[in-house]
Amino acid sequence: MAKLLGAVILFFLLIFGCVQLQPPQVNATSCSDIPNPVCGTDGRTYQNMCYAELANVSLANLGECQPPQQQACNDSDNSIGQDVTVRGTITNGLVTMQDVCLNESVVVEYGCENDNIIPYNVTCPPFYSCNDGQCVAGK
Repeated sequence: MAKLLGAVILFFLLIFGCVQLQPPQVNATSCSDIPNPVCGTDGRTYQNMCYAELANVSLANLGECQPPQQQACNDSDNSIGQDVTVRGTITNGLVTMQDVCLNESVVVEYGCENDNIIPYNVTCPPFYSCNDGQCVAGK
């Protein structure tokens, strides 16, 4: 009886254990050349969803990928040019920087150039010293 039970178990393992459902394979020849652009999660535009799947990339959105929007650079103390006597704050999208002291006499003054944040080392005027990101008199 034990041999018969073992044979039945082996039979079912061979029949059902070897059956594996595999997803259909995607290859370049199975992809249509009809343009239906999609944007992948990798930021690249694919001719259609088939080509994105071929590259193992998930769909980010339908249509072509859009270039990232450049944020405008804003400097709080730039109304009269770089003002080392004011601790300025500069923003560009999610980036925020504040002017800082490099040493007792030099302030790192951040400014905007072509909508990019650029640091400038500026020496404080005579009889000024750098304190908390700005040049102050008499220190």
